[in-house]
Amino acid sequence: MKNNTDKLFRLCPSFGQNYYEPGTASFVILQYKDLDGKLLFKKSLFVFNCQPDASQYVIGMFLFKYGENKYVYDLEELYKGNMNDIYEVEVHVQIEAVSLKDKKDVYKEKMDRILRW
Repeated sequence: MKNNTDKLFRLCPSFGQNYYEPGTASFVILQYKDLDGKLLFKKSLFVFNCQPDASQYVIGMFLFKYGENKYVYDLEELYKGNMNDIYEVEVHVQIEAVSLKDKKDVYKEKMDRILRW
């Protein structure tokens, strides 16, 4: 995710909030499906969760001026079933971040992808 502005944003939800309020969060939804389109497993998490260490977790909560954040998820590690059953993974990403200077200045972005296994 790139920030092409001179503004510092904090990804929603704020630190310590561990629940989702519609329209106020940066999250990922992963839906693992078989060849027939049957849902095998669904995982929802905040974008900055599951980062390799605590420093990347905290840094990942912010979108720095003219900066770029990369969030990487191990799809095999997150799945709790037989890997051979997976045909595709539907990925939905919603980014919502608030400027630290002006709470009314909001950065929003959505992305949907299908990854064939």
